[in-house]
Amino acid sequence: ILDNENIIIVDDNNIKYDSYSEKKVKYEDGSLKHAIISFILNKNIEPSKSIVLHIRKSLSNQTQPTTFTTLSNQLNNINAKIEIQLSNDDPDNPSKTYFLTLKKAMEQNVYTWQNNNIVSEWVGGDYLYDSDGNIHKHLRGEFILRVYSNGEYRLDYILENPWVYETNPRNYNYKVKLYVMDKVVFEHNDIIHFDKSRWHKVIWLDKNKNINNIAQPFIQYNISYLLDSKAFPSYNKALIGNINQSVIDKYKTMWTNPSSITYPINTFNKGVYRQTIGDGSKIRDSVTFDRFGPLGSGTVDFAMSNVGDRDDIGPLPKWCVDYLLSQDYYVYKIMMANADAASSFRVHYRIKSTQKMPSIIEKPNISYIRALKNYPDTSKQCAENYNEFDENYLKSCGSYLYADRNHQPSLNYLPYIISGDYYQIEEFKFWMHYNIEGLNFAYRNYEKGLINELELRGSAWMLRSLAQIAYILPDDDEDKTYFTKILKNNIKAYKSYYVDKNISAFSSSLQNIDYRNDVGWIGTLTFGRLETSPWMSDFFTWAWTYMMDLGFYSNDTIEFLKFNSKFPISRVTTPGVCWQFATMYHMMVGPLDCNQTDSYYCNIYSPNKTFFTNYKDIFYESLFNKTNTRPGGNYYDDNEFVNGMSKSEIIDYVNSLECGSLEMDKFIFGNNLVYYPNGEVMPMYPKKPSEYPSFLEATLAKLTDYNIT
Repeated sequence: ILDNENIIIVDDNNIKYDSYSEKKVKYEDGSLKHAIISFILNKNIEPSKSIVLHIRKSLSNQTQPTTFTTLSNQLNNINAKIEIQLSNDDPDNPSKTYFLTLKKAMEQNVYTWQNNNIVSEWVGGDYLYDSDGNIHKHLRGEFILRVYSNGEYRLDYILENPWVYETNPRNYNYKVKLYVMDKVVFEHNDIIHFDKSRWHKVIWLDKNKNINNIAQPFIQYNISYLLDSKAFPSYNKALIGNINQSVIDKYKTMWTNPSSITYPINTFNKGVYRQTIGDGSKIRDSVTFDRFGPLGSGTVDFAMSNVGDRDDIGPLPKWCVDYLLSQDYYVYKIMMANADAASSFRVHYRIKSTQKMPSIIEKPNISYIRALKNYPDTSKQCAENYNEFDENYLKSCGSYLYADRNHQPSLNYLPYIISGDYYQIEEFKFWMHYNIEGLNFAYRNYEKGLINELELRGSAWMLRSLAQIAYILPDDDEDKTYFTKILKNNIKAYKSYYVDKNISAFSSSLQNIDYRNDVGWIGTLTFGRLETSPWMSDFFTWAWTYMMDLGFYSNDTIEFLKFNSKFPISRVTTPGVCWQFATMYHMMVGPLDCNQTDSYYCNIYSPNKTFFTNYKDIFYESLFNKTNTRPGGNYYDDNEFVNGMSKSEIIDYVNSLECGSLEMDKFIFGNNLVYYPNGEVMPMYPKKPSEYPSFLEATLAKLTDYNIT
């Protein structure tokens, strides 16, 4: 759909509906990438019934809309207010009340999200004020007001605890009431608002401003078309509409019977909040949150650094994939609730004077790392001299939620694309600002925003998310240029370092760590070992191809991919090496020249380190890495098939086994082959969608899209 073309909505009878398309993002050729299409459904639909609507292209220009209202008119038609009362044991202002009205929030720095003949929508935020006009030092409110031409409203109330440089940041405990037309529409008597977190509540009003009297239609999309757009990973189209009903039923149960989350104090090393009650004589032993309420975690793993097979880790979280392929209502509700749960994590930073998110362009030395607190642009932290096991720290700063880059899910990308909600794209921006600005400023090379200091899986997920946000941010959003530049900086650095062998491509602080090699593996600062994790490498290679799918294709991206693809391809094609070992947990990229069998003792800093120049040598050395385990031990030790053999004898024994044979399966997994059918297994895990062999397969498949085999 080009600039001189229009979108129209028609039904099966070719009846046209009044509509307007807010064109948010265009491709480089000027064609439409993403739009918010609003229309008035001028017919009644019986409950549980559906109609089919078609998006058609019209050759007539979409004229500049005649808007049906103005913000000033609406502020005369509707009033709303956020009101909080701090707890009676608040150390600064016990029991004091603060508030923000819709009118005050919309006085300045208002952002127009939509404005046409069907819908108008505005975003505005400000400090919270007391009755004397004094601002609260840390808390901020925001409203998103949407009004339709038929008189219906959608009102989003938002509360944040976000200031990046304000002194003495901490958690706040308060009661809250949300008002519209002077009536309370939501209240909660015990909000624990974590530092650098936020929450929101959406209220729908009919044209008489009565709450929740609007039937909200559920839209199901043409998923085959969406997958063809390459905005999402290449999921199997045969699964569209074929997700097992038992899987769908679990989502329905989660939504219709939501549970609260209670975190006992014995888990407070994960950051669980402790708080005095009343006169301070008691200490809470636990804290309870509504799973889908303010500061809840939904079904997202509350400790994001947890390892293992999780529903939220991957190209997209499982609930997003299940929604895409099923288009089920309850899966959709869980997906959107989990997108809202992203708000509960402590990743939300604004500069108080501008109320905008920080930038490494403006502040190249900014960091959120506590150890860098003496540098001028490092953010103010809760309890600078903290002890996580100290009651005062837990009272002022603790949270049961922990954000992590190395295991970070993509929580808001798909929810924003299919909803067009400003809150979702703003939430995505918060996470990406946190991801980049929170890094060590020297390691990320200051304003360049390089991501190579993370574990390789972390670099993979950051690459995925950087590509997603640069792809989908509206063209008029100033952060689109910001994140696109950071993404391109990373593309240039990876190509320069690994293809052109430029030792200074990443950061001058890292030049004593040399990972340049000819086999295609990628090094990371985090471990600094003479080993790599092939499964993390597959995450990274896949993310690179996905980035290219999203349109970030250049000579640099393809040249780096040719280099990086050597590693996954050689693991399954090298003559004389069994492909079943392709997903070992760790692989040695250099010899254990420190006379140790554990690679932890021989690292990238070793002055006598050397790298293998071919995969076969990597494989043979990896057989003797203690971290590559099998049931009962590892490959060379505690292995009943090779007990007492020398290393050379073990290599000869492995070479004598046929790849895919029962004998090879037993060498890898021992005699317990219940889960491992003959000829279909790779270490570390059996073949299932979330495990290493499946990701290797997906990575190799994506390489063929770019004619790399």
